[in-house]
Amino acid sequence: SDLSVNGDVLIASYTGAIVNEDYVVTVSADAVYNIYGNGNEETVMSQQVTVHSSEMPSLVTSQCVPADGATAVPATTTVSLTFDQDVIMDEMCEIVAMAQDEAVSHNVTLLPVVVSQLTLTHVFSVSNLYYFTNYEVIIPYGCFQNGYGIPTAAATLSFRTCLLYTS
Repeated sequence: SDLSVNGDVLIASYTGAIVNEDYVVTVSADAVYNIYGNGNEETVMSQQVTVHSSEMPSLVTSQCVPADGATAVPATTTVSLTFDQDVIMDEMCEIVAMAQDEAVSHNVTLLPVVVSQLTLTHVFSVSNLYYFTNYEVIIPYGCFQNGYGIPTAAATLSFRTCLLYTS
């Protein structure tokens, strides 16, 4: 790790940190000296530091639920969107499941289950889907962003609801 100073701010840099892992930062005694030659005492940050990526976050469709291309999905379900790094949803963003069948013109808004927070997976409740219908979930560009404010690319996820069974 390297230490540098920018005005009154001490900057610690470390290569090899893993994205989305939590770290505790410790500055050992006499790592930094003031203009009088006095060294610091050992300091341990009381709050964990999470490493965020400076790369554009993207949806990992293989880890989403329902999986991309899934069939027999219940008409009332939850949708979990999983990204390759922690992201937070923009408050103004709206994610929609659009019906893709020729005879159906039906869009349903996905509602967040938990207030948006910086995390890998975001869960949404979906209701009022039609039975035996193809849906495409559309995630607009910039709907989510990582800890650096870097937006996600637009993405889609598709699934088919199950047949309505009656006895």
